[in-house]
Amino acid sequence: MPLPLRQRIFLGKGFASDDTLQSMFALQALVESDGDIERFTKSFSHQLRTWFLSVPPGIGLSTIKSCLRLCTGMHPTRTGVRSAGNGAAMRSAVLGAALCDDDIARIKFVDACCMVTHTDPLAVAGSQMIALAAALSARQEIHRFEELARGLYPDWPWTTPWPKTGPTGYVVHSVNASLHVWQSNYGKPEEAIQAAITLGGDTDSVAAMVGGILGADSRTEWPEEWLRFWGWPSLPDIENLSGRAPYLRLLTQHLGQLPVVLAYGFRRLGPPY
Repeated sequence: MPLPLRQRIFLGKGFASDDTLQSMFALQALVESDGDIERFTKSFSHQLRTWFLSVPPGIGLSTIKSCLRLCTGMHPTRTGVRSAGNGAAMRSAVLGAALCDDDIARIKFVDACCMVTHTDPLAVAGSQMIALAAALSARQEIHRFEELARGLYPDWPWTTPWPKTGPTGYVVHSVNASLHVWQSNYGKPEEAIQAAITLGGDTDSVAAMVGGILGADSRTEWPEEWLRFWGWPSLPDIENLSGRAPYLRLLTQHLGQLPVVLAYGFRRLGPPY
């Protein structure tokens, strides 16, 4: 597609993706928890279950399994599956930004948020590194990331490359690609997002991680045209954190998105390949 990238998936606007929604759920759960981990986990899992029952068009297999367990009434501390997918890492930047001044709380809440769906040590470490990057971005101390991350996660496969076709849903690929783009010092945040997307592969999750890290810095300014999108959360919802995700609104949103997403998918089967 011709560059620069812009919001145009439907009538000149974008869609709020699953990455966006799950980040909102995590942030709202944090606000509702008032610092209590159990309340946070309960709130986040409730919103995740509501979202799952609204038939989202994009969802990973591990998240599906975890949400099915939530629907059976299983306690959210037991619903996670041993998966090294990137579903938890894609929503952790917002927690890093919100808890940027409290390292202990950041680690505890990111762990709790991750374990609802993903229990693999790589998934947990990847989530923690994205949250750490966001926290340092919020504190404008990004120069400390390499030293801190390598000290905290010495066993992380730092040198594992992602495929030529782009980072996959494997958390090592996605996190390494996201950190690479973030640390490449692009002049504008939209240039970094564009670089993340043009890597190919799991573009929305990688771009969500990069955007979350960059957005944690209060100095970041996004182009006005990038703020046009369909669906919940709208900008007033984000600014005021008013209420949980409304089920009927999510259901309508997802049913409206599905044919558009499928149309794009089938279009990509045709030339140019």
